[in-house]
Amino acid sequence: MGFHDRKAASQLFKDSITWTSREEERRTWWAVFCLDRITNQGTSGLPFAAPDPNPGELLPCPEVPWIEGGIGFNEPLFATSFSSNTSLGSFANMCQAAHVLGRVLRHRDELHSSRLALGFRVSEARQLHQILMSLSSHLSSICEQSLLLDSSVSVPLALCFSARLILYDIYACNETYSTDYGRSSEEAELQKETMAGIFSVTRGIWQLACQLLESIDRSSGNGLQNLSPLLCHCLYLGAGESEWLILEHQDSSASTWLKDIVRLLRVIGKRWQVAGK
Repeated sequence: MGFHDRKAASQLFKDSITWTSREEERRTWWAVFCLDRITNQGTSGLPFAAPDPNPGELLPCPEVPWIEGGIGFNEPLFATSFSSNTSLGSFANMCQAAHVLGRVLRHRDELHSSRLALGFRVSEARQLHQILMSLSSHLSSICEQSLLLDSSVSVPLALCFSARLILYDIYACNETYSTDYGRSSEEAELQKETMAGIFSVTRGIWQLACQLLESIDRSSGNGLQNLSPLLCHCLYLGAGESEWLILEHQDSSASTWLKDIVRLLRVIGKRWQVAGK
């Protein structure tokens, strides 16, 4: 339909004359984009079905004015910093997280499909690491102030955690990728950062799981229908990393993390079969 680039791409429809129609098109485009990136988390080397957003793309407006039929505001996707405005909207938060996740997936797949110079790969990995750290911190701060069962923050945070583990797993074991361009001391520094990152993110996933379990207990199980299946990949990765920490370091805390994460997957499995798998 050309929604991804209104200036350069051919447009299937005439220009909308109202903000509401444009916003509906924008939300449709972003929904396709997010699902495309989310479904590529567990696969490697497959091309994306939806192209990246153009530099001037706007995020969806907050949910309240949209649901009430009012006119909302649209933050830009590409900005110098993440908005401190907690009313940005759950959909916009997910779009931010899905976009960075997509960049990580592209970075991962380019390592296997091309012969990028080591210096460039390490520089890009560090940039993605910094972006993900900022976004994680931003979403975590919102998470502390919200009820998690509405999925408004839990899903974007889960996507962010998934992106970080996918990135860190590439560089945590620097024996696994190509040495065609020689080795560098930067690799060791990046390995050190990513190893610490794996521990930090796995702990964050466990904390998210505990908050969700607590929310379910408080609601006497009535909030189960609000748990999103989009949490599952993040929880699965967190469980896998917990098991690795147990085997590698005999970490007693990781044993607790694994049990709680698996417990949440079993709870979600009552509503979504994929979690039970």
